[in-house]
Amino acid sequence: AGQCLQGVPSDSGFDSQLNLHLFNQLKAEHIAVVQETLAATPSIALRFLAFILAQQLFAGSHSSSSQIHLENRRTDLKEALRAAAECKAWRLFEERTQDWRKRLPLGHEEMWQAILFLDDADLNKLLAHCIATSIDIRGSETFGKSQIGALDTALNIDMANWWRPTKDAYLNTAARANIAAALSEVLSQRDFEDLNALPDQRFRDAAEEVLI
Repeated sequence: AGQCLQGVPSDSGFDSQLNLHLFNQLKAEHIAVVQETLAATPSIALRFLAFILAQQLFAGSHSSSSQIHLENRRTDLKEALRAAAECKAWRLFEERTQDWRKRLPLGHEEMWQAILFLDDADLNKLLAHCIATSIDIRGSETFGKSQIGALDTALNIDMANWWRPTKDAYLNTAARANIAAALSEVLSQRDFEDLNALPDQRFRDAAEEVLI
């Protein structure tokens, strides 16, 4: 599973709308995992916020390529994901969001009072969730580098723990050559040649059995 995701090329490597759609879907899966893991790790979320603020204050960095929006705009991933309800990270993050909606009143004064009396642990969790909410990497020139890459490392994210290259999620729309490249990493040469000789749909069915 990791090989499939790590092998996705940059946007410029795609020559069809289908493959571009798949690339954007994989990016959305990655964003969802970063959001959920960051929200669950307040110590890293707060340090990431401090990093962004310090860059702006001391290094004069207000680059539009920053992947966190301090005005806390919601990053909507639902349309980019093929089936949002099947994305574990998206589902868990939505549950966190609904939990906070229930806990925090909407009125300004009422919300302020509710936040004022949160204990430190819950306050850190709320801050982490708000920071994670606006994380996005779509439109950036690199995939898995810069700020998001740093978060991946700090949070010890392994996409293989969150995403599987099932037929619905990847194999039915991925280029056969990309699937073959992943299979060649895990099969003996003889097994790979036998599988690669199969007709297309049987090839994809067999690939799912091997890769997941």
